[in-house]
Amino acid sequence: MKNTIIILLFLFGQFSYAQSFEFNKLDSLGLKQGLWKEYKLIPSKLIVNMVVEDSIEMVSISDNFDLLDDPVIFTIQGSYLNGLKNGIWIEYWLNGNIRSKVNYLNGVASGEFQYYYPTGIIMMEGNINLSAELRVSSYNKQGEFLENKIVKTISLLEFLYFK
Repeated sequence: MKNTIIILLFLFGQFSYAQSFEFNKLDSLGLKQGLWKEYKLIPSKLIVNMVVEDSIEMVSISDNFDLLDDPVIFTIQGSYLNGLKNGIWIEYWLNGNIRSKVNYLNGVASGEFQYYYPTGIIMMEGNINLSAELRVSSYNKQGEFLENKIVKTISLLEFLYFK
């Protein structure tokens, strides 16, 4: 009987511990809350600026993805608060190494970021803010500092989100 109680307490403790690390929860309003694990799909082939005929505007330009080849899927983890990304979001390479760390404040990339080579060595880092240009430190594949560059904020965000 004593062993049964100990086993039940152990199992209850394990269940309670596992419950505290649940991912992907919605609140009663349908807003994302707490820890989330998401996936980012990047097609292996990208057809850019494909011309598509449109009956209203005659011709429109759009980006299309060819999903017939093997796509690449990255795992991303972070926290939501009231449906908006908050805190550090970490994206992983397929080999499990960290691909990027980006800080968010109320759904907007803001503050420190790091981007890593697939080997896990830092490639670049900086601080995202509302200015038009940002200072970014870059590193070679051995992790040795190369230079500080001034880059357009939009270019950096496109790199972090779409590459």
